[in-house]
Amino acid sequence: MSPKTSKSFTLNGAKFKYCVTKGDGEPSGGGMVGDLHFDLASGTVWVREDIGWMVGDLSMRPNGLPSQQHPTAGFERRLSVVAEGWMSRNYWYTGGGVEVRLAWLASQAALAPAVPTNGTDVPVPQSTPTQSFIYPQSSHPTSTDNPIDQMPPRLPDNTLGMGDLPPPVGPVQDLLSSYDPLLASSSMLLNPPDGRDMTEATSSFAQASCASTVPIGYTHLPSAFPSSTDGPHLPEAVHPANSWVSSLIREWDSGPPSLVELQQKRGRAILETLLSMETPIERLNAQSTSTPCCEIFRVGTRMGPRPSQLLAMIDLLSAPDISFSDSFNNTVERSVMAAEFWNAQSLLLSGKPFNRGGRLLAAFDIPATESGLLSCQYVPPFEDGKGCSLSHLTNTWTLAGAITHPHSDGIACAMIIVHWRGRKLWLLWPATLLNLRIMQPTLTTTAHLDTTIDIIRHLEGLQVLFLTEEDFFEFTFSLRPNTIHCCLSFTESCHVGMPVRSIRYLDDFELVMGWAHDFLATTLIPDTIICNEEKAQVVDKYEDAVREWEYIHKQPMDRVSKSRIGKVLEGARSLIDSLPTYVRP
Repeated sequence: MSPKTSKSFTLNGAKFKYCVTKGDGEPSGGGMVGDLHFDLASGTVWVREDIGWMVGDLSMRPNGLPSQQHPTAGFERRLSVVAEGWMSRNYWYTGGGVEVRLAWLASQAALAPAVPTNGTDVPVPQSTPTQSFIYPQSSHPTSTDNPIDQMPPRLPDNTLGMGDLPPPVGPVQDLLSSYDPLLASSSMLLNPPDGRDMTEATSSFAQASCASTVPIGYTHLPSAFPSSTDGPHLPEAVHPANSWVSSLIREWDSGPPSLVELQQKRGRAILETLLSMETPIERLNAQSTSTPCCEIFRVGTRMGPRPSQLLAMIDLLSAPDISFSDSFNNTVERSVMAAEFWNAQSLLLSGKPFNRGGRLLAAFDIPATESGLLSCQYVPPFEDGKGCSLSHLTNTWTLAGAITHPHSDGIACAMIIVHWRGRKLWLLWPATLLNLRIMQPTLTTTAHLDTTIDIIRHLEGLQVLFLTEEDFFEFTFSLRPNTIHCCLSFTESCHVGMPVRSIRYLDDFELVMGWAHDFLATTLIPDTIICNEEKAQVVDKYEDAVREWEYIHKQPMDRVSKSRIGKVLEGARSLIDSLPTYVRP
């Protein structure tokens, strides 16, 4: 084996060191995260990850950039086989990698057929590769790439601000113009015409499939995932504006969720339900602000290091009792070890079909610790103590194929979300009185696909967010109190969350508490046929909300707000006192 070559790069003031070795055979021994080993016998590149040495992904993205990202720096640094190291986007756009990238794009253009369109200037998306340690080798030719991915790189931000991105100028504007005339002006980019939002033109909804070409003679493992053409027939969108859902179905069918047969079928059924909708589905993106479902803060403020899998693992190992759920039915699993969660993760990363007799585990409400994700020092867009109560930061970690059926977090509680890993689809519905009443049966029953599809068809005000690690890293938003949401994890995904109760959401508080009061008094206690223990659990959630808002009510605030909160709490306490003792917590 050749001697080690020490290398490093600097990102956001932090220095990342790594070593490069070459030899015949697999790497031996340990190493630092980010180390590289080139197996000259097999043409394989090995990458040192948090969990050990893993086979590197040598495929290329549709924009000519390598798929393999640095385990910690993420998409800020990608593997260059030619340079034998981790290189920034500048390398492929303005440095020594320009010729390699352009040559690869030219070779794919010669192979690619004409790109079908859906009646607009936006290409119909093909299946998209999914994130894992060993990526699938796509069988599809490369089609037109995402214009945002083709933009010349911009320097990393030194701070995480809250403002908009500057409009494109010069070469960037020319590049956008060459891709799509509708994007020729910066004003059209930020405010696209004809109802097209930025997501439609430039986000991961419109990413094309990744070609299978392997650079510089290195081999690539065969795909563990079936081709998207192998699945059942894809139905047409009832409303043409919703045709983008088809690309999500292709990705779901051809990516890691296909390894979990039960979830693959359920996820496809949910996505096909979206295709059957007769009205356009509203898609949210980085340009959205305040909606009936959420407030969008774009990229929030962080004072510490970037979130990473290592920090998440530290939190998972630090907590004495982590809550795990079974993604098959969304029920809480008891006495689960972290090792079992990582075993499920390992099976998916290795490309092995998931055993239907097991559990697709999801770890939720993992308390952030000072040595873990709490060290990121996120600054919430709320001020605790002034008509506001903030709870502890937690992390949610889901595996590919996980489905969170429609639900709300707590009662009269908002939730700050920071997405930092993976690809996840969020379906959101506002907490209207109609929607809350439709959701009532889910408070006392386990999740079921038939119920989920029926709920999706009848809830009003659907909005969607499709969050990716590259385009939406640390994308920050706040779900309004009792916003109903359903999530599909296209890859292993993570987000940190912080429960918040604030007079900022006073109108939502009054509506939700009024509904909850009526539900307990007229439906749950007298008419719902379940055991008293289950009824007591619902009452306990209600009383927890009352206690939290009583704490806020004691804080300084304007007279009108204090009066409105006091009136609701007085009625709530009166209801709790009148409930039978067998349902009292």
